[in-house]
Amino acid sequence: MNNYIAIAPKEKKLLKKNLLTYGKILLIAGLLLLLFTQKPTIKTNSLSKQDTSVEVNTILGAYDEFLINEKVHAYIDTMTTEEKVGQLFIISFTGTTLKDELKNLIQEYSIEGVVILGNNIVSQSQLQQLISDIQNSASYGVLVATDQEGGTVARIPWDSAKGISQQHIGIVNRDDFAYHTGISHAQSLKSSNIHINFAPVLDVVLDTQSPLMSRSFSSNPDEVSDLGRQLIQAHHNENVMVAVKHFPGLGRTKIDTHTDLPQIQLSYDTLLNNELEPFKMAIEQDVEAIMIGHALYPEIDNEYPASLSRKFMNDILREDLGYEGIIITDDIRMDALNGYDHRALKAFQAGADMILVVDSYTAIISQINDITLAVTTGEISYERLEESVERVVRLKYEYGILK
Repeated sequence: MNNYIAIAPKEKKLLKKNLLTYGKILLIAGLLLLLFTQKPTIKTNSLSKQDTSVEVNTILGAYDEFLINEKVHAYIDTMTTEEKVGQLFIISFTGTTLKDELKNLIQEYSIEGVVILGNNIVSQSQLQQLISDIQNSASYGVLVATDQEGGTVARIPWDSAKGISQQHIGIVNRDDFAYHTGISHAQSLKSSNIHINFAPVLDVVLDTQSPLMSRSFSSNPDEVSDLGRQLIQAHHNENVMVAVKHFPGLGRTKIDTHTDLPQIQLSYDTLLNNELEPFKMAIEQDVEAIMIGHALYPEIDNEYPASLSRKFMNDILREDLGYEGIIITDDIRMDALNGYDHRALKAFQAGADMILVVDSYTAIISQINDITLAVTTGEISYERLEESVERVVRLKYEYGILK
């Protein structure tokens, strides 16, 4: 028999609070000890002034990280289960003003984010007012996203580089051209108070009839990586987040995931050394989010497409590639997933942190209720829920979106 002491929930919470307090005291004590007891540096001492400065910065950085974690956890502790579930969803909406249905989703369901589509835009001032109204109606702050790839997928019409597709960037194949195109995209989003771009597309297109042909840089993984890096850096330099897509890559199929589910036959080794190269680069660039595409890879997972697959999201993306940021699905209402029910629930169980739903008001609520029910019945643990909520809340905290 295992010997242990049962701790009541209230006592657990008190214990956690005391541990956080003691941790803070120890960090402060360590910092003060270093600052005020460090002996003057002499030439024979192996610890130089520069080394001391690095050590102080390390402690200060660790303390800042501790404070951020404490604030994020304190914020999450104020949320109900329903509010936490709402933090998992990014949704579409109709119209160019804040309508009652969207307002209800934000206020009653604490929806985490919205995606701006072309039919939501009339002018820059109108879009700014719409986003302002959305934020004013929210209790927790709303993440605002759009797709500004350039070319055929460009929502923001006042972006001077909106007509430049990623295929065009690939043909030019110059870092400076890619970077300045990315700057234009990012500035157009920032001026409209949009936080995250669902771009760049990092699919390596190996089939000339692929629907992504005009949306991809190249059939060469190195070129996709090099040009993609420039766009990512451009966005980051403008303080705009990115969600690169469509992991693990849709470039070997002629099928459009909006209409059907592609089956892509390739081994994990082939995938790792080709399609995944640009995503490895993106992880090194600390991208805020990676969007998962809808395709079945039978040699790797013969049951679920990547967007519903634990093998892809947890085993490959988290464990093999070491990714620690947000995992977001592509729109789960695409016809590619027609053979699967409870899509949001399955995606979340497989490892997604955020679920993109481009659909009607009632369909969105249905997907939310699926996860809420699973949490309340114990099918999904509270620990699993808080794991994703912490990633989302931390991201919004770091970018000043939280209220």
